[in-house]
Amino acid sequence: MSKCYPNLMFKSSGPNTPKQQYEKKLDEMSEIIKDWNLSDTHKYVMCKNNTHVCNFLGFDAIMQKFNTQRTSDKDFPDGRHLFEIGDRPERTKKGLEIVIMLCKHPRSNIKTMLGIQQFLKIYMDVVRDYDKTNSKNYRQRLLHAFRKGLFRLEAEAKKKRTSPTV
Repeated sequence: MSKCYPNLMFKSSGPNTPKQQYEKKLDEMSEIIKDWNLSDTHKYVMCKNNTHVCNFLGFDAIMQKFNTQRTSDKDFPDGRHLFEIGDRPERTKKGLEIVIMLCKHPRSNIKTMLGIQQFLKIYMDVVRDYDKTNSKNYRQRLLHAFRKGLFRLEAEAKKKRTSPTV
């Protein structure tokens, strides 16, 4: 595996390629996280969960849960997203705070940031409604944190590219 070509990392054809190992561990972490409420998720992101190590796999699983999980609700025939317009303001606020922390967290990776980008596409109407009804500015905070997270990842990648290989 070459450090100069990170996109070749998943090109192995063996039975346990790094991509397959990642997918397996992500599925395991997703199973753990699917039963967590927002308080448990917040503890995990703050690295205060004593049973599970805080890492990018957990962050990827959290964003996957936020973006894909549907809950049953009689008012939503296709199921409802984790956050909807009109949810309790505390619940929406806690979810948005978790996403902002993930943007800023040093253990976030590019897959986490892609999940956050998808989150912003899915839930921007919820964010705008929350800002309007609660006189907050979470839209601006989310976008600013997202940009800073992308700049951090870019700086890390540039540092790895320019560092001498030993």
